[in-house]
Amino acid sequence: MPASIQAPVILMSRDQQVTTGRTEAEDDCDISAKPEFESLSLHEKVDYLRQKQEEELLALQNERLDLLSSHLAKEHPVP
Repeated sequence: MPASIQAPVILMSRDQQVTTGRTEAEDDCDISAKPEFESLSLHEKVDYLRQKQEEELLALQNERLDLLSSHLAKEHPVP
C-alpha cells in the first residue's frame, strides 16, 4: 500500500485508539467514583445511627438518674 494511502489509515486508527482509550478511562473513573459515593453514603448512615443511639442512651441515663434520685429522696428525706 502506498504511503499516501497508509498515512490517513494510520491516523484514523490512532484517533480510534485515542477515543477508545478516553472512553475506557471515563468508564474507569465512573466505576471508581461509584464505590467512593457508596462509601460516603454508608459513613453518613453510620454517623446518623450512632447519633440516634447516643441520644437514646442519654435519655435512658437521665431516666435512671431521675429514678435513683427519687429513690434516694424517699429513703433519706431532707428535714
